[in-house]
Amino acid sequence: MKKFFMAAVALLSLLGVASAMSSPLYILNWSVMGGGGGSSGSTNFVMGGTIGQSTGQVSSSTSYSVQSGFWPSSGGPANITNKPDEIGIYQSGAWYLDTAGTGNPATSTFHYFGAPCWTPLVGDWNGDNKTEISIYNDGAWYLDTAGTGNPATSTFHYFGGAGWTPVVGDWNGDGKTEIGIYHDGAWYLDLAGTGIASTATFHYFGAPGWTPVIGKWS
Repeated sequence: MKKFFMAAVALLSLLGVASAMSSPLYILNWSVMGGGGGSSGSTNFVMGGTIGQSTGQVSSSTSYSVQSGFWPSSGGPANITNKPDEIGIYQSGAWYLDTAGTGNPATSTFHYFGAPCWTPLVGDWNGDNKTEISIYNDGAWYLDTAGTGNPATSTFHYFGGAGWTPVVGDWNGDGKTEIGIYHDGAWYLDLAGTGIASTATFHYFGAPGWTPVIGKWS
């Protein structure tokens, strides 16, 4: 009985700490267990919350204010710091990629993926938030969807033709890069992400002699 009483006192003490914590710099009032997550911040910090916060509760001080909430999508926190891009070079099928991020050729990664006269292109073909390589020539695409740099495991698509310019971008917002082609104002974009030309989306935007450019304008 004595042990049970002491355990109960300890538990009540913990609950008391959990319900209110404060100092000269902050006060945190917690009233429930469970709820959603969210992203909160001030000039001094950014905090990403997750399941277990009390929804709707506000904590504040002279330095900050925290309001719990929900992530705007199921994919994770809204503010994800992207890793910086690295450099690479290509020549007639030979790739040297600065995978170490040092800018030092001695620590680069080598792949042979392509051939003379083929056009190198890069994108996130598999949605892993990393850049993979590819090559294009007269409508033929080889995409390193496996992320291995090995042509034997690449994915082939025939999408385009002689004289067309290859373009790449995330046309449908799924977090993966899709392919496309451009010629004299005519665009065919693989919005379906299938690599099948017959399901491509067509736009006429431009004129002969103009150069295609890709970006997130909106």
